[in-house]
Amino acid sequence: DKKAAKPNTPYVSGPEILKNSTDQQWRNLDPENSLYIELESGTVIIELATKHTPKHTQNTKALVRDGLFNNTRFYRVIDGFVAQGGPEAVSESFQSENGNLSIAPEFSTTFDEPLPITQVYDNDGYASRVGFYKGFATGQSKDEKENWLLHCYGALGMGRANEIDSGGTELYVVIGHAQRYLDKNVTVFGRVVYGMEYLQSLKRTTSLSGPVNIEDNNKILSIKVA
Repeated sequence: DKKAAKPNTPYVSGPEILKNSTDQQWRNLDPENSLYIELESGTVIIELATKHTPKHTQNTKALVRDGLFNNTRFYRVIDGFVAQGGPEAVSESFQSENGNLSIAPEFSTTFDEPLPITQVYDNDGYASRVGFYKGFATGQSKDEKENWLLHCYGALGMGRANEIDSGGTELYVVIGHAQRYLDKNVTVFGRVVYGMEYLQSLKRTTSLSGPVNIEDNNKILSIKVA
């Protein structure tokens, strides 16, 4: 395969891009597929990835509407890594008509036709092609049909145990460097579009294993579908 030619594009800063953008280059979030995480410090807004991870999107919204994440907390906050939260243990009395506490992974999705992305021309060590699809950092196979979301800053993932279908209630957000070695090993199914500063202000735990002296901190007051 011939390698795609790199465009001779000069560096453009974020403020310059914003200044020169047009109304046609922007889109509104879909309230049905956006989550509002209410923290004591402020609101974090998440956009869910319906194209790549429809099952995680629907299941998480069902559990959110059932109130599973209300009055929980971010119990594992590792500096330069992730902020992970939700219920540390689910009550046996909890019932959900439309949601499951664990679901099958969506590490990647294969489409019948190539998925058009805005390609980033770089020698990526984890994917044949990388770029963006409607704002989501995306990896692709050479034929552009297999696609997966990347562990980049602000990405929303679903924590799990060793079993690949054990995820369902453990939400985490990447708050540090891109953990690309987790791509296609843990499901990424959304991204933060507002409020990263509130996640960055959470109290840190002191080990990878979990909570240390944060029992009264990092409260999640509620999570709601916008």
